[in-house]
Amino acid sequence: MRQLGIAAFWLSLVALVGTLVLGGSARASLLGLQDATPAASPAAEAAVPETDAITLVASYLPDPAGDTLILRPIETDEDLIADLTDADDEEGRVDFAAIGDGLPRITLDDSTFDSYLRYEGDPEGGLRWTWFFDAPGTRPATLVVQVAGTGGTYNGYNGTATFVSRAEDAGGVLVIVVNPPEDDTGTPAAGGADDAAVDATAPATDATTPTTDDTGDTGDTGDTDDAAPTDETPVGTIRRP
Repeated sequence: MRQLGIAAFWLSLVALVGTLVLGGSARASLLGLQDATPAASPAAEAAVPETDAITLVASYLPDPAGDTLILRPIETDEDLIADLTDADDEEGRVDFAAIGDGLPRITLDDSTFDSYLRYEGDPEGGLRWTWFFDAPGTRPATLVVQVAGTGGTYNGYNGTATFVSRAEDAGGVLVIVVNPPEDDTGTPAAGGADDAAVDATAPATDATTPTTDDTGDTGDTGDTDDAAPTDETPVGTIRRP
């Protein structure tokens, strides 16, 4: 019996030593793998494409006293919700009667942007509306017009102005994106700054576009909110944003 006990003791000792040896080898191998694996580098920040286009953003609310929109600085909270209150100072205006045919003139700080027809005979009168569910007058909606800088810092610039309308008479967000005029070696900006300014101030002769009434809506009779669009009454010229 004593010999069996001694044998068992030696077998246990041998097993313990083997476990320690194998465990050490495993740990050494793991450390070797870690040393051979390069450390993860921080993800490179996505490069922002460069452009010469200028983006101007403002909030707008209708002026109860006239057919204009009041432009103010726009702010967002931590949830990216825009603040369209009228507590901030006025930075500009949008006048839908200055040019005629319901085309807006935008004044922002020292700059003036005039909208103009995309082409002579444009059936939408230069006003491109997208209504919620394609139902005219239903908000939210967007109005897009082509604009040319006709004065101030951005004189000669060409691009688009987009009005994002929240609800009826509830204001929204205006986004203006314009390209600078090309230099002498490049291709002139779309329509050319001078041509664009002329188009913006001179009414088209062939395009049938409704006039702006005193209520802020646009239409030949001043009462087109519920009128079904026809070939001569474009959907895009029913209301202001």
